[in-house]
Amino acid sequence: KVNKIMRDLIAEITSTMITMSTLIAPVVLGITTALQKIVMVTLASIVGSSITSDSGLDQSTLPAGTPFSGSGGSATGNLLKPDAFASMVTPLQFLLIVGCYVIELVIIMTYYVSKVQEDNDVLFRLSLARMLPTAILAFLASVIVSNIVISGFGGG
Repeated sequence: KVNKIMRDLIAEITSTMITMSTLIAPVVLGITTALQKIVMVTLASIVGSSITSDSGLDQSTLPAGTPFSGSGGSATGNLLKPDAFASMVTPLQFLLIVGCYVIELVIIMTYYVSKVQEDNDVLFRLSLARMLPTAILAFLASVIVSNIVISGFGGG
């Protein structure tokens, strides 16, 4: 009787955790990968162009902390150097990293929820077999749709 009352009390929390790890997190992370692609394309165009030299700005007169300041005193000045940009994660690498994170998130959350609901390894395996493909499909669909939407706006 106590176990049934406890399951009823935590049912809303566990269903929220399942929804979060299976649908919401993969969709948000898929959109994040598309946004990271826009940021990288924008940074590549900034690094590739010579904005400060073509505009006649003297980099030494820019305040420290400005992204285009030369030896001025912040990490943002080093961010836009071509060798620093080349060492950054590419959009494909970021997609693979986030995809691995989605898989790990689903495994951990499914394990936790199955142990809270019932301490049963078979339940964990069955839940994982149901939730992991759903999360991966949600992630891939959100990556594809967000890239289509962003390329429709001319962002990359």
